[in-house]
Amino acid sequence: MTFNVDSYLEYFLTLLGWIINNGLFGLLASTGLFIAPLIGVLIKTWLEVKKQGADEGNKGELLIDWLGIQFFPAMLVIVITLAPMLPISLNNMAYNVEQSKHCGYKVPLAPEKTGYASMVSEFADKQAKVPLLWGLVHAINKGILHGAVSTIPCKPDLRQIRFEVQHEKINNPALLTEVRQFVQQCYLPARRKVLDSQVAMNAAQAREVSWLGGKILVNNSELYPRYRAMQPMQRWAYEPNRDQGLPNTGEGGFPHCDEWWADSQVGLKDMLLSDMRQNLSVKLGELFTDANIQDEALLRTLLRPENINISRGKAYEGYGGSLDSTLTNNVSSVVSALGITAGSLAAYPGFDAMRNALPMIQALLIMAVIILTPMVIIFSGYSLKAIV
Repeated sequence: MTFNVDSYLEYFLTLLGWIINNGLFGLLASTGLFIAPLIGVLIKTWLEVKKQGADEGNKGELLIDWLGIQFFPAMLVIVITLAPMLPISLNNMAYNVEQSKHCGYKVPLAPEKTGYASMVSEFADKQAKVPLLWGLVHAINKGILHGAVSTIPCKPDLRQIRFEVQHEKINNPALLTEVRQFVQQCYLPARRKVLDSQVAMNAAQAREVSWLGGKILVNNSELYPRYRAMQPMQRWAYEPNRDQGLPNTGEGGFPHCDEWWADSQVGLKDMLLSDMRQNLSVKLGELFTDANIQDEALLRTLLRPENINISRGKAYEGYGGSLDSTLTNNVSSVVSALGITAGSLAAYPGFDAMRNALPMIQALLIMAVIILTPMVIIFSGYSLKAIV
């Protein structure tokens, strides 16, 4: 018989549980404690027989009949729930990966090729045996579980993806500094120009100018193309025609803001995406039908003011809100940011930790039940009700 498990920890704790279970049952059997409930049944039945009147006939036959009714179920319980029968070891345990293969996910390594390799060598020569009923229960349990899991569509874990993306930060200090420079030298002047023009915008246009990479800001000749970097950028060569009047220090050129943001491979947009993607452990591509939509969603999340904090306040004022640096606006921004941060710090990490901890808790509980089974059964007086 093959015993299937669903996590590395369960792989070892199940075997450890049955090794301890067999040892504990052997201890109870060698000390004779497993007979104590049978003696209790004998005394109880004898007392019940003594309470019967003289009209009940031969008390000896009555005692034998009643003991048969009590002892036969107890013997059955001992045979199917306590007597070790089915061998279990690392050789006939299997880590279930069928659904992972079906959904196209990377199949986990065999336990002996992971950090659990030392445990593999420790348990390799040890074998336990599982009572008949619990072997059957294990098989039925895993069969129903795996059948139920197979009905779940092969979709990515949206909650995990949301958590990882929302908590992604700009990890490169130089890149974070460049983002702040871009905000001060490109985004804020362009956005102020849009607001000062008092041009009516619909919801889609307002959304486009609400973040650093808005198409209106990049493509409108009066916005990003009109402004430029105020310091030399090494990723762009100095061009006399473009950089006329600016010093050639040998440290790079002065790109216009649309180049600074959108240049292929060297633009700030591609630099941010590259930095972000190397830190994400999930595949996002299948969630989006359009790569541009995917890039915009990632960048919008990464460039939220909450993700670009400095020592006090935000890296820039007015991004996505009022440009007026008044006391009321500053207090409102700080209070809202604190509320959002406190809520997310309390909720999302807790959900993520709980989600990752539940399989470990399950494996520990399964081991605890396996270890306690002999004591529960024996001290229940081999009760069928306790078995159920």
